[in-house]
Amino acid sequence: MTIVPFRKPGDKRRFKRLAARKDAVIVLPDSGQRISVRITDLSAGGARIALSGKASLPERFSLIRDLDGPEAVKTVNCCLRWQRGMDAGVSFF
Repeated sequence: MTIVPFRKPGDKRRFKRLAARKDAVIVLPDSGQRISVRITDLSAGGARIALSGKASLPERFSLIRDLDGPEAVKTVNCCLRWQRGMDAGVSFF
């Protein structure tokens, strides 16, 4: 995985974002349904994700990501901040 730090001019985000291309899985809270996604940028406070198909995400869900091998799988709780088509922004809590 290649991670490249970046910041657009005028970006006032609290955490520095890192460009990433990392596969992950969303787990919906009520049904347990899994949705494949790709993390496209990542920070300490959240992520931008690209869905593999059309889906309407709930306000809260879990994101399972593989940091670097099966022993480094991490589940984080997320809050949906925005969704436009197949892209979404989430914050971690």
